[in-house]
Amino acid sequence: MLACKTGKPVIPCVILGSHKLQSIKPYLPFRWGRLYLAFGQPLYPPADIASPKQAREIMAAQLQQQFMDLYQQLLEKFGIQDQQIP
Repeated sequence: MLACKTGKPVIPCVILGSHKLQSIKPYLPFRWGRLYLAFGQPLYPPADIASPKQAREIMAAQLQQQFMDLYQQLLEKFGIQDQQIP
């Protein structure tokens, strides 16, 4: 909604592995917690849509697709199984 009101882009980001940082193990010596981050391309709100509601719906659909694409990219690039992610 803010992007549609201001005309500024949204940069989609997906973070995997943050659930493992809730335990003490990643903070012990010689243990590592792994975070996987992926950033997408900036998404600009549609400028040619007159209805603010329709512009928000289009922007939400684009963001949802970007989140799913970034998630799949992380799984493939780092060999993460879908079952490993809560």
